[in-house]
Amino acid sequence: MTAVLPVDETRIMLARRDEIRTEVQADPDKKWDLSELRSLNQALKAQIELHVALLEQWSAPPEKLRNGVLHSRSHGDLVQSMTYHELDSLIRESHGNEASLYDRGVRLFASPVCSAVDLMGGDFLLVDTLTGNYLLLDATARCDKSSMGLPQVRLMGLIANNELAIHLRDFGISDAAFSLRKRLVPRLTKLMATLKASPLNLLDLRLPLTESVGVVWTQIDELKQNFERSKADALLVKLSRAAEKLNGFCVDLEERAQLFRNDDEYAQLTEFAKHLRAPHEDKAIAGALSCLLGAIRCLSELSHKRSQSPFKRRQEARVERIHQVWAAQVVGESDGLPPTSSN
Repeated sequence: MTAVLPVDETRIMLARRDEIRTEVQADPDKKWDLSELRSLNQALKAQIELHVALLEQWSAPPEKLRNGVLHSRSHGDLVQSMTYHELDSLIRESHGNEASLYDRGVRLFASPVCSAVDLMGGDFLLVDTLTGNYLLLDATARCDKSSMGLPQVRLMGLIANNELAIHLRDFGISDAAFSLRKRLVPRLTKLMATLKASPLNLLDLRLPLTESVGVVWTQIDELKQNFERSKADALLVKLSRAAEKLNGFCVDLEERAQLFRNDDEYAQLTEFAKHLRAPHEDKAIAGALSCLLGAIRCLSELSHKRSQSPFKRRQEARVERIHQVWAAQVVGESDGLPPTSSN
């Protein structure tokens, strides 16, 4: 089985493919040997297929809502779950003789909750499996997200619906799903146009496909109250893996941006990388990498404090008291006072 190639290698292949295409377009009447172009296209297609296979293994579609679980869901959970299933249904739907978007290579992947992709704003990934282009889709119940200073890469895939939970409460699942579907039809049309020109591509941006790290700060607060070494170590490993992959994604964004210095894509990619690294008081728009690194520091400090045995901590406290007494004696001697008795 072919392995996924490093980003640098696929970028060389992409550049060579574009170079050949440009030469052919500049002189269409010339008889070109297109064997190299065909070979490059086949290799790149195989790489996209490998990436899509990894996404299929990683993806975790939410369960469909039923009456028995509605009351246990937050508004955000309701919006995400119903948006995913209605959007996926629209993608698979065909109209007469026209092939469905699914048949034309479009796929919708749901991110595992609290995975690195989810933390950076991608509840779902809308992927064109023919070109490798993708969008991060953020289905949210917050109607104010578009005015919160989010980068353009996130705004492109924003799907806000703060009325869905009210519709569910007043009219039930069927009517709410029908209303949501009507809203999603024109939104999907716009998303498909955006997907075609998306600066994000599977071939040269390593998506941080990590497992869920859970609700990080809740877990850390629990460990502060009841520290367990095994849980702390397991969480630290998850956070470190997620931070490493997310940092790699930021590096890819910045490197790819250099290829588009005279284009809007340069601004979009660098803006997104800065956003992922930037701290912010509002967790909804804080940089995912910044949050992960902050949690790692906090957890490392907590683990270090709890790593010593009670006996060792008592010993260190005793040594500290001895140093304090000794320091006091030295100060007393330097002031011309008699030293404290050692008895």
